[in-house]
Amino acid sequence: MAWGLGYFGQPHIIVRFMAVKEGRIPAARNVALSWMFVALIGALGVGLAGRAHVELNGLVLEDAETIFILLANTLFHPFVTGFLLAAIMSTISSQLLVSSSSLTEDFYRLFLRKDASEREMVNVGRLCVALVSVAAIVIASDPDSGVLALVANA
Repeated sequence: MAWGLGYFGQPHIIVRFMAVKEGRIPAARNVALSWMFVALIGALGVGLAGRAHVELNGLVLEDAETIFILLANTLFHPFVTGFLLAAIMSTISSQLLVSSSSLTEDFYRLFLRKDASEREMVNVGRLCVALVSVAAIVIASDPDSGVLALVANA
């Protein structure tokens, strides 16, 4: 239940809520809740199907967080798998952009340089994307770090 309720607190989702026009809020709410339901049921289905596939075929999966990639490689043509992995990259880029804009607008402009020019803000935003990317790479390259556990804690 905490995962489902926490979904609304994710930065890339909040940005979409902020963009809703006032008169469209009820429709946006219905679409968002419907999509969340489909997405969470889909994620649960992938996890259960992946676990069944691994156990039935006697496979050894060192990292449970890679079950989606294993299933995609097993079930689909590499062309289709490429599209599925592109969806992951799209989510990553969305997270990077939201993190960068949050750091730039909510931290840099608010606390460090209130009168920063647009050019300066763009350059700071680019630097923030690089810094967040490096931090993500460091966390992901640590074999003992569980990205899923980090997300759960967040």
